[in-house]
Amino acid sequence: MKRKRKWEVTKEEEIPLEKGDSLSIAELDLLCELAGKVHPRCAVMEIANQAYESTEALARGVQPVGTGVFNLSLYGRNQSSKTAGRDSDGFENRTTGVEKASGVTFSDGSVYDLSRRRRETIGLLLVIGYQYYEEVREAVVCWQGLLVPETVIIIHNCHEPGPARAIREFITDGGNFVLQQSIDNMAVLVMDRCQHYWAINSNEVGICRNCGRKRNFGRLNREIASLGIRKRTSHRMK
Repeated sequence: MKRKRKWEVTKEEEIPLEKGDSLSIAELDLLCELAGKVHPRCAVMEIANQAYESTEALARGVQPVGTGVFNLSLYGRNQSSKTAGRDSDGFENRTTGVEKASGVTFSDGSVYDLSRRRRETIGLLLVIGYQYYEEVREAVVCWQGLLVPETVIIIHNCHEPGPARAIREFITDGGNFVLQQSIDNMAVLVMDRCQHYWAINSNEVGICRNCGRKRNFGRLNREIASLGIRKRTSHRMK
């Protein structure tokens, strides 16, 4: 017997997908369930290069609590639509329809600029559709300032080399997260709740005296500085 999705949609409401974009039923159920647990005062952020089936799952999940869903494209709608073999107008018309039907807000730009424009506290951050280490890591690092202790981070393509490397760093010395679970091709990370007391050595590596976790503060500071340099450089080139 075919398993029914918790957020089953009608044929008219379905988001058309390109070949290879489909998520498993377990993944969609997971997104719907976790989105439904987000605090009403927090937002759901989906970092993606197009509107995926996941966008509708998130929107369905937050309906009972009224949380806003934001689909943020790091490459821009026009570029993503051309890459997928669609014309720009066709892509824009499709996403506009989804936005009206589901209450999803779409925007695009650089990850640094997008994270600085938003003021909403993030209860769920989904990074989906990206396969490169730099994209996944930058997407999470740029948004860390808007996360709360209850924030859930979901990373798609977790078995691909690039995202897998980023996840390993997030849960070791390059981040402040722990792996809660993984379902099919999605990994769920949550904030490390330890009240860290860092002893930092001359290499700028800290070790928490409470839990023993390591943190590479030197690397994290360099990443933050690099993001600022890129922002200033991009403004000068305009």
